Amino acid sequence: MAIANAPGERERASRVVSELASAEREMVRHADNTERGRMPEREEQTLTRTIQKER
Repeated sequence: MAIANAPGERERASRVVSELASAEREMVRHADNTERGRMPEREEQTLTRTIQKER
């Protein structure tokens, strides 16, 4: 992969890669926290309504 020789191009590319990596880590951390907690109340109510319809 060739990086353009424009001044500052490597620095910009490096910054973008770092920002994307940080965003990915944050998304993974957020997903881990969500899985450990309870389901949101809204989803619980929807699930209950679905079960009642099937009866």
